[in-house]
Amino acid sequence: MNLQRQDDICIMVACHKASLIADDDIYRPIFVGSLGKMSPEFKRIMSGERIEALRDDEGQNISSKNYMYSELSGLYWARYNLDVKYLGLVHYRRYFKGSLIEKSADKAYSSRVLSGQEARELMGKYDIVVPKKRNYFIETIYSHYEHTFAGGAQLDCLGELIEKHCPDYKADFDSFVSSRKGHMFNMFLAKKDLIDEYCDWLFPLIDEMAEILGFEGLDDFYKRYPGRASERLFNVWLMHQQRCGLIDKERVGYVKSLYLGQVNWPKKITAFLMAAVFKKKYKKSF
Repeated sequence: MNLQRQDDICIMVACHKASLIADDDIYRPIFVGSLGKMSPEFKRIMSGERIEALRDDEGQNISSKNYMYSELSGLYWARYNLDVKYLGLVHYRRYFKGSLIEKSADKAYSSRVLSGQEARELMGKYDIVVPKKRNYFIETIYSHYEHTFAGGAQLDCLGELIEKHCPDYKADFDSFVSSRKGHMFNMFLAKKDLIDEYCDWLFPLIDEMAEILGFEGLDDFYKRYPGRASERLFNVWLMHQQRCGLIDKERVGYVKSLYLGQVNWPKKITAFLMAAVFKKKYKKSF
């Protein structure tokens, strides 16, 4: 599918239910996990025109694996079916922050998120744009994952697979999981050929991890571990590209992310501390 949008920029908004979509022509909702489901009310209203959402079950796809890959089933679909120059991925409640947010009293999505004009300006300066790093302060990336999710076995497995299949990435993996900061949320805006290369590296690793570890005894929240682990792998891939000079460090842009929902901060912070101190794992997303 070739959208032929202005400047060939398409930022997919991963949705699994009917959602409001930012009112800018660079954003296109994609219904992830759409296999076997009726076309939802994933529409966006712009100047009175209703635009159908993309679906991740058309063409070459892994929509049937959405239960474990989450938004990555949409990313995989874009890798093989979307012909654009610049590709982005955000979420129905999490976007890149626009520069005018502090100056606007308007609560509409279009006044708060990255605009098409801003996106085009960024792509004139950078090859890839990612969210600013999240700092875990009292936890490393590894210990946070170990304490909040299914222990360290998943990251250990990934480390072994990286050493087996792409050992030149192992130093980056070790460096990242021992650090305290990372680009989270599986969000980016980049040249699509870079994202194609990333997908070709990512999916074989998490596919094999899922085959090795399986899903026996896991509830729906924990079955999403391949998608969750990919947030960490994105950092490993990006670190390697920069360390090896494949992506110029000056061509990587950093933009704040914006959560368009209500965050229960006391509950979120309490859960984080309970995991860090008492090793009480998360039971749901916050």
